Amino acid sequence: MVEKQENQPAQSGDRRRFLQQVSAGIAAGGFLKQTGSAATAGQTRLAQGGEAHASIVLGQKAEPFYRWVAEELQRYVRLLSGAELLIVTAAESHSKGTRILLGGPKSNEMVAEAQQKKLIEFTGLKKDGFLIQSLNLDGEPVVVVGGNDEAATMYAAYELLERLGVVFQLTNDI
Repeated sequence: MVEKQENQPAQSGDRRRFLQQVSAGIAAGGFLKQTGSAATAGQTRLAQGGEAHASIVLGQKAEPFYRWVAEELQRYVRLLSGAELLIVTAAESHSKGTRILLGGPKSNEMVAEAQQKKLIEFTGLKKDGFLIQSLNLDGEPVVVVGGNDEAATMYAAYELLERLGVVFQLTNDI
C-alpha cells in the first residue's frame, strides 16, 4: 500500500484543486509588485479563488497574432486559477481590477500612453527584448507585457506564465 505524503497531492485532480485554491493571484504576488512613483506597497492580483481580478487589454487595431497571445494568457491563467480573464480592447477597457496591457507602444495605445507619461520605456530594447512591469496608469493598476514586435510580446507573455508557475516541456506543460 502506498501512503500519500502530507505535502504532495496523490492525483492530478488534487493538484488542480490545490492550484485553484492558491490561484494565480497568490502565485503572481511574489513578482508583480507595483513600481513607479505612484505605486503602493500592495500586490497586483490577477485572480483569486477562481474569480478574475484582471482583464487582458489589446490595442484597438491589434493584429490577430496579439489576440492569439492574449488567448494563450487567458487559457493558462484559467488552468492555474479557474478564473477566466476577459480579453478586451483599449476602448472597451474598464478600470475594475488589474489590466494586463499586451503589446508594445506601436500595437497598444494604452502602452503608448504609459510610455508617453514616462512610466515605461521600450526604445532601448534589443531585438526580441521585452518588458513585464507593474505600474499605476491613471491611478489604476496595470501590468505591461510586451515588446516592440509580435515575437517579443509573445516571449513576454510566456515569461509571465512561467513566473506564475507554468512549466513548458516538449512532451507537455505543467
